[in-house]
Amino acid sequence: MFRTHAARSRSRMQRPRPPGQSIARTLSLLVFALVAGVAVASCTLPVTPDAADGASPTPSTTSAPLAERVAAADAYARARRADVSIALLDRATDGAVEVSGSSIDVPVPCASIVKVFLAAQLLHLDATGERPLSADDDATLSAMLESSDDGAAGTYWTELGPDAVREVADRYELAHTTPASGASWWNTESTAGDLVRFYRGVLDDVDGLGAARIDRFVDLLEGWAETANDGYDQEFGIAAVLTSAPRHHPDARAVAVKQGWMCCISGRWIHWSTGIVGHDEDGRPGRYVIAVASTEDVQYPDGDDLMWFPDTSYTDASEDDSARHARETVTGVVSTVFPGGADEWNR
Repeated sequence: MFRTHAARSRSRMQRPRPPGQSIARTLSLLVFALVAGVAVASCTLPVTPDAADGASPTPSTTSAPLAERVAAADAYARARRADVSIALLDRATDGAVEVSGSSIDVPVPCASIVKVFLAAQLLHLDATGERPLSADDDATLSAMLESSDDGAAGTYWTELGPDAVREVADRYELAHTTPASGASWWNTESTAGDLVRFYRGVLDDVDGLGAARIDRFVDLLEGWAETANDGYDQEFGIAAVLTSAPRHHPDARAVAVKQGWMCCISGRWIHWSTGIVGHDEDGRPGRYVIAVASTEDVQYPDGDDLMWFPDTSYTDASEDDSARHARETVTGVVSTVFPGGADEWNR
């Protein structure tokens, strides 16, 4: 539900953004492509009455095949004035990555997702001996990945620069990932497909990090905080749908998550929900890899959508109506794909 108009009194007008950062919003027909040996699909379905009303996905999606559920999630998001890309991989079968969305290869600003690329670069430099990690790095990495601390990301971006993203993209073969220019690390761009390829590469150790560093990376993502350092609610999308309750119970399902959010790019919210779910046959985290990227119109119940933008360079937007709506969209998308939790993957 939306909060009242008064709840967003701290929101400010959007500052002008550099050209070239608008998000493509054209809807595609059924398209199949092959990207580096990974099958990619984009599909759309007619919007159901429930989805058109912005309601929760209907229970009938529970028994639907995965491809239909992914398409239904896309339709659900579009009914809420959002464009979404969903990338899924079952590492146990090395199956195809299915990507549904309006623009399968159009990069989306990463916001805090760039932090996993910075962490990967630091682990790489530690593995090669070029820059060993210190005790201070342990604390800073924890703040950056668990609490999504922007100051920590800024510190590493100042040290490593855009080349860190370029080098990670090269090592992990991320064809649609490019770094931001200057100090604006949050404007790094990527796609849901590239994020799944990145996480798979980390888990498969394509970069020679070694088991201990991979475990450290996954542990940090499993330690995600419900509330980010800036006060933003991180419990949406994968974190809201696929986390067992109680979360820290010994039998709880392993969910390693990195979330991202930013507003506004061409009057739209950016939300990412990415991560690693479940265990493989050896009991190690990483059976499934998931990434959801969503861009949604800023929208308020009182109709002043074009007047007030919750610019996250000024405010944490933690109580903003449009932010809540956009988070709920991502959560609805994930719950449509996994209506019975991660066990629905192979249905």
